[in-house]
Amino acid sequence: MIDFRIGDIPVQVQPWFFLTVLLIGPHDLAGLVLWVPVVFIGVLLHELGHAWAIQRLGLSPAIQLFAFGGITSWRGGGNVTPMQRALVSFAGPAVGLTIGGAALVFSNTLHPTNQIVGQVLRYTVWVNLGWGLLNLLPILPLDGGNIATSFAEMVFGPAGRRTARILSIAACVVLGLIALRYGWLWSAIIAAVLAFSNFQAIKASPR
Repeated sequence: MIDFRIGDIPVQVQPWFFLTVLLIGPHDLAGLVLWVPVVFIGVLLHELGHAWAIQRLGLSPAIQLFAFGGITSWRGGGNVTPMQRALVSFAGPAVGLTIGGAALVFSNTLHPTNQIVGQVLRYTVWVNLGWGLLNLLPILPLDGGNIATSFAEMVFGPAGRRTARILSIAACVVLGLIALRYGWLWSAIIAAVLAFSNFQAIKASPR
């Protein structure tokens, strides 16, 4: 376990985070040397986006990075409104989209000839812009799912979370069918796992 602080924000990184990054990364050592720090910095900045938004509400955030991602939690704040939660959820992807978009513009405008710089930019675009867009899909527990939940709670009250989980299952079915159509097996498996997770949560929740 790695523990450090960025300002007054505690950060904890589990070893599984780096193992996952290695497993989904390129298969050559040179590529991994560039891939691992790009993913680490990208995911950390994403979570810092959530953390900074939480601080704006006067709360104390904490970041944890684990296998397949991270989470930013906070202490207290029982009066956080659904709209404020939606803004907190969007703040993370907003940071990634900004960084990834800037990297894409820089790459397409300057066309760097240095191979290492070009590879870092490609990884930066994929990790920040690509993952940022995927993370905005209306599927719990992704940020897009949390945003959808916040808006559903504004409309339906406490029943909004159940509505958001039904929406998550529907989105997973569509995503899974598209993934199977194009032979993206891992994407189809992830969609199935997320759909099952939301289905189980609906069964476990009181009506």
